Amino acid sequence: MPDGREDREYDKFVQDSDGNTALRTNLVVQDIEIGAVEIKDHTSTDRASVNANNALKTIEEVPGTPYNNQFTVATAGTAVQLQSSANLSLTIKALAGNTGIIYVGDSTVDSSNGFELSAGDSISIAVSQNNVIWIDASVSGEKVCVIAVS
Repeated sequence: MPDGREDREYDKFVQDSDGNTALRTNLVVQDIEIGAVEIKDHTSTDRASVNANNALKTIEEVPGTPYNNQFTVATAGTAVQLQSSANLSLTIKALAGNTGIIYVGDSTVDSSNGFELSAGDSISIAVSQNNVIWIDASVSGEKVCVIAVS
C-alpha cells in the first residue's frame, strides 16, 4: 500500500482488518482492435488474409496429377487393398456391369461392416494415401474404378 498521501492513486487502495490490500477501481471492458495480423505457413511465404467482407481467404492447394486405375475382387469375401498413391482426394465407383455389392472400408472390410456400393454407385473420400482403403465384394470378379488427384 502506498505510504504517502502525495500518491494520487492512494484512495484506490483499501486494506481490510486482516491487513489484506486490494485495489478499488472500475474496469472498462470493450473490444480490442488488433492491427494487421499475419497468418503464415512457417515453411513458405504463403499467407492467409481477410477480404473486404471480413471473410478469411486462404490459399488452397491446387490438385496436380490425376491417378486412375481399376481393381478386381477376385474372390468374394477376400478384401483387396488399393494401390499406394499419395493424393488429396479419391473417388471409387462400382462398375456398371457389377451384379453384386462392393464393400469399401479399412483392412477389416467385409459384408458386415463395409460401405456398400451397388453397380454405378460411387464415394469420394479425402485420404492422403489410397492404400488405406480396401474393397471386398459379394460376388467374385466384381470391379471398381478409381480416380484421384495429388
